[in-house]
Amino acid sequence: MKDAIPFKPTVALPRLGSRTIRYLVLVVLLCWCAVFALAQLRPPAPLSDSAPLMVFAAGRAMHHVEALSQPPRSMGAPGHVAAQQYLRQEIEALGLQPEVQATTVVQHWPGATEFSVGSVQNILVRLPGTASTGAIVLDGHYDSGSNSPGAADCGSCVATLLETLRALQAGPPLQNDVIFVFADGEENGDLGAYAFITQHPWRKDVRLAINFEATGNGGPNLLYSTSPNNRRVIEGFLRASPRPAAHAFATAFDRWLPMTRIGCDLEEYMDHGIPGLGFALTGNTTGYHNRLDSTTHLSRRSLQHQGNDALALTQYFGGQDLSDLEASQDAIYFNILPQVAVYYSTAWAIPLAFGVTLIFLAVGRLGRRRLTIRGGVMGAIAFLSTSITAVLSTALLWWAIKTFNPNLQVHLIGHYRTIQYFAGLSVFAVALMVAAQVWLRRRIELCDRMAGVALVWLGLMWLTSALSPFISYLFTWPLLFYGLLLGWQLSARYRSGSWLHIAVLLLAALPGMLLLLPVIVHPTLAFMVRLEAFMPVPLLVLPTIFVVLLMGLLVPHVELLTDEVRSRWTLPSMLLLVSATVLTLATLTSGFDAEQPRPNSIAYALDGDTGNATWVSVDARLDTWTAQFFPEQSEPQDYELFPGVSVQAFTAPAPDLPLTAPEVTMLSQDIGNSATRLLRLRLTSPRRASNLHVQFVADGIIKRATVNGEEMRLGELPTSIRDQLTFDYFNVPKDGIELTLMVQTTQPIQLVMTDTAYGLPQPLTASLQPRSAASMPSFWGLDPTYVKKTFWL
Repeated sequence: MKDAIPFKPTVALPRLGSRTIRYLVLVVLLCWCAVFALAQLRPPAPLSDSAPLMVFAAGRAMHHVEALSQPPRSMGAPGHVAAQQYLRQEIEALGLQPEVQATTVVQHWPGATEFSVGSVQNILVRLPGTASTGAIVLDGHYDSGSNSPGAADCGSCVATLLETLRALQAGPPLQNDVIFVFADGEENGDLGAYAFITQHPWRKDVRLAINFEATGNGGPNLLYSTSPNNRRVIEGFLRASPRPAAHAFATAFDRWLPMTRIGCDLEEYMDHGIPGLGFALTGNTTGYHNRLDSTTHLSRRSLQHQGNDALALTQYFGGQDLSDLEASQDAIYFNILPQVAVYYSTAWAIPLAFGVTLIFLAVGRLGRRRLTIRGGVMGAIAFLSTSITAVLSTALLWWAIKTFNPNLQVHLIGHYRTIQYFAGLSVFAVALMVAAQVWLRRRIELCDRMAGVALVWLGLMWLTSALSPFISYLFTWPLLFYGLLLGWQLSARYRSGSWLHIAVLLLAALPGMLLLLPVIVHPTLAFMVRLEAFMPVPLLVLPTIFVVLLMGLLVPHVELLTDEVRSRWTLPSMLLLVSATVLTLATLTSGFDAEQPRPNSIAYALDGDTGNATWVSVDARLDTWTAQFFPEQSEPQDYELFPGVSVQAFTAPAPDLPLTAPEVTMLSQDIGNSATRLLRLRLTSPRRASNLHVQFVADGIIKRATVNGEEMRLGELPTSIRDQLTFDYFNVPKDGIELTLMVQTTQPIQLVMTDTAYGLPQPLTASLQPRSAASMPSFWGLDPTYVKKTFWL
């Protein structure tokens, strides 16, 4: 019998130089590049209270946020008055004398059919310079939404200004004056900023405006809005900021949609020809205008980033000649590393596009034996069709998810799992693009497919360079490196999958990832979730356009990676599995609890003409709390919330309460020779409601109107509605408002007034089931009570 030979199992490990290891390295490095690109968006570490006095410290600024973020600070609310007192006290504690600009302001945005009016109280303070060439304004609004503590929006802005003011006081004086505008009424139409720039005598000295905002409670301090001809202010910003977060794409987005007034308070300064920079915190948007905008959820890193920029910019421009900040051109600017950003004039967009085109012409000549016009056109058609299919399929998937998941049918800016959903949708789009390349590889040669991608990108580069240069950098620089890769693959004798090949592929992908990935998250995703909250369109998917475009640059990478696996469909199948897993986990965790409260809305509306009251909810679905107000099987229907303003809402009869309606007093009336009536009226809210919606309807032209002596610019209204006048008055004074009206008519004039107080009537609250910790008022408002009354004058 032979001796037994012991069995020694062996495992065949891939050698370090094997193709498997090299492909794995490529995948890991591509993922690392993505992480590195997104690291541009990470704010700096916060400094504590013990930081040197001449630097900005988020720890010190948070004390201001905590003091301000108690009750909501909407105009007319108790917290609004408390915030004014706090600001005055803190400024006086620094040995400075604050000035209160208390005034009535009338605001009318271009294209609007009504006015925003209010009694504002701006808190102002000025640091004189040693040899001033003008004044720098730092603007941040102290009011908040009616249902929000307002820690980020915009307690963070106010705290940033206070801590910057303290740090400047601790250091040597600057050359230029610095004006701090703690603005009122931003949430109601930028009323405070407009009042300052149109009425205050300091306005004539302003040469630069720097505004801070928040549409979320995290993320970087993003430069998202700039004034026209911004090259000099951009140059100053990039020199001064220790960690700039800047992509010109955000400014382009702002200028595409001027009617949305995305620039907030900064818009008022820019409208008056003042150069400016607008910054915003745009991360974690679910904390916008609700109870989650609290000190607990505000990112200290974000606050530090905001403060670092505020102090650095003030110190830099405080020592510059401000007499001529406006340049003759705009600047294209963008981050390339977490602390590195570059800029150049928009005049370079066309020459750069021409240079990149020349490179591709040279590449085409170099590869004329392998490239054909027909092949390139087929590659372009294939890339366009697969990209459009991927985006539309992803939009259809997101629409289906939202349709069948009621947790997503609520009034939030974004959703509690926005990032997870977007990641899953992006991976889904990537999977479709990879699958398309696997299917195309036997039908169109790799070089023709790459040439087709280049043709599409060249078209986008020229389109943006000519029409919107702010965006051109997103296509010009990635395309340049892609052209070099295509030329190298056509000319070089390389071994596919070699270390050199891996290195070249990685280098070619890096610019596209560094430029496109940050733009996808901030500002594109942040803007889209905001728009999607108000529009029944799957806008969350729009940033995946950049994802599929980026996948075009990765065609040779996909080709290489799908060469190694036994089945080329393994990679897209794995990506689909990852997408399904991420989307499933997001859906399973999208429910509501104390950490993720469900937003809901309810309003009590009393018709003072009939005495009938109505419960109103603008929610898409009722929940266990709002269901107590409505019969079973209720369905939303059209409801006229204000005269001429209808919404889709659930409605049901409510208990009739003897709430006092708004009142009008005729102070005087004169009738001219041309059948023109001049009326002087006093409008009041006896129940001290904070807001008043007013509409006049006459059978003749309303020729003139003033509120508290402030003129309404009726000539800016469309001629078709000059027989009507509609405005909202915010922060109604105790003794009401005085209005004069000149109307070309002898017939009675209809006046409809609706006053709004936040909170349901006290007689009803005791009998209602209170909200649980797992729900909260939505961003529409803190359970408003409306009382409407019609008058004939």
